Amino acid sequence: MQTFQYRNPRFRVNTPLDVYVTSGSHLRGRCLDISIEGLKAELEHHIPVGKTVRVELSLDGNPLAIDARLAYHRQKQCGLIFQFDSDRQRRSVCKLLQAVQKIT
Repeated sequence: MQTFQYRNPRFRVNTPLDVYVTSGSHLRGRCLDISIEGLKAELEHHIPVGKTVRVELSLDGNPLAIDARLAYHRQKQCGLIFQFDSDRQRRSVCKLLQAVQKIT
């Protein structure tokens, strides 16, 4: 098995996650870890790799709503890469990660 070294720290979390697919589907899942680049989630339903979705979650009272692209989907786990459309969105993720650091 290949091991990966992530460029940015990942923080383990276990929080509800809502995923909205462009077709109008709404999926519920759990966010398992998060970084400035994206997150790992557990979803019951398969989403095609490369698909862009809307992700919504809240950690310690800090909400996040952002578009993300599905990087992989293995069994129930998937990786989502954030698609920032502004510096404001990137700052929102940084703020959320600061809150996560305080609680982990």
